[in-house]
Amino acid sequence: MGLQPGAGAVAAMNSRLAVVVLGAGKGTRMRSALPKVLHPVAGVPMARWVVDAARTLEPGRIVVVVGYEAALVREALAAPDVQFVDQGELLGTAHAVQQCRAALAGFETVMVLNGDSPLVRPETLMALRDGRGDAPVALLTCEVADTGAFGRVVRDEDGAVREIREQREGDGAAKRAERNTGQYVFEASWLWEHLPQVPRQANGEFYLTDLVAMAYREERPAVAVAGD
Repeated sequence: MGLQPGAGAVAAMNSRLAVVVLGAGKGTRMRSALPKVLHPVAGVPMARWVVDAARTLEPGRIVVVVGYEAALVREALAAPDVQFVDQGELLGTAHAVQQCRAALAGFETVMVLNGDSPLVRPETLMALRDGRGDAPVALLTCEVADTGAFGRVVRDEDGAVREIREQREGDGAAKRAERNTGQYVFEASWLWEHLPQVPRQANGEFYLTDLVAMAYREERPAVAVAGD
């Protein structure tokens, strides 16, 4: 049996971890004026479930990115251990995380979670945190049939994660496949270096998924951590 890290070592590791919760989006598919992350699940706003799960990691900082109806999101998630960063223009997930750089100065590891993932479990986040190893990024995956909400994980002939391919409804997306859930953990220095290199998509937005392809091109492929 391998040696397990002591409480002091775990606390030190967690103090170098920061968590970003993405909560700026409007959620147009829900056809509601209420921000997507505030829709209730079991009577609790979705994003609060995510923040509570993140707390179990005892990170050094939790930052919630706000944008659409920012005041409502701040009010719903206000807590002594939660900071807020306003995205301003809603230009995609990579742009949202980039706005957090100043707030996360000094942290070695950055976990990024979707605020509309209320079912994510603490033990799943622990597996994601611990699964990165020496890779610059790890992503949480699942194997499901999908209608386009999740991008497909594309691997090379050796099994390395090559890219995340976004798919549209009717484009074969309903087939069962390994999917990206949109939860990540990054080596912070690598993240801040590469975010400015993320290309703008045709819709004007910048996506974190492009970082997966960047890591592959640098021969440091992302690690896919399978969720349960």
